[in-house]
Amino acid sequence: MKKNLSYLAIAMSLLAVAACKKSDPKPDNSGTTFTINGNTYTEASSQYSVTDVSDESYATLATEGKTSDGKKGILIFYFNRSTKPVAGTYTIVSDIKAGGANTVGILAEDSVSKAKSGIYSSQTGTSATVTVSSSGKLSVKFPSTEFKGTNFDNSDPANTVTTNVDITAQGSAQEN
Repeated sequence: MKKNLSYLAIAMSLLAVAACKKSDPKPDNSGTTFTINGNTYTEASSQYSVTDVSDESYATLATEGKTSDGKKGILIFYFNRSTKPVAGTYTIVSDIKAGGANTVGILAEDSVSKAKSGIYSSQTGTSATVTVSSSGKLSVKFPSTEFKGTNFDNSDPANTVTTNVDITAQGSAQEN
């Protein structure tokens, strides 16, 4: 009897896993790239969500990429709205709370080694183009844009060195 219950439990687990598979094929984002501080990343994954920050809701698209030599980069697009953005042109801003309906703030992060990383925020001045596929998936493309941020060098864990920097970033992201 115990043996039959074990087989039943295994079968039910397999059915549950099979039922969780997405019927929507994953988009091909192999050609989707972005550049942060001179390093070019190929998008590995991305996700759309609505994020609450300080009692405000923002639509976000977060994407992660890797360089050919293993460095990691992340872009997070914050849209000043609580619903999915529509296709159009959005002004890139440094303060999303102060922006209007058609604005987007971008947070960029790079991790060039275990000990060295940086986090940067977009500055006002350029525009991003948002497109929406027939299945409702977002794509964002933006030109070379100025970012301000901080580099962290933790080569000596007892003495983390931080440096304020100005960098540029550009590229595109596609919702999975």
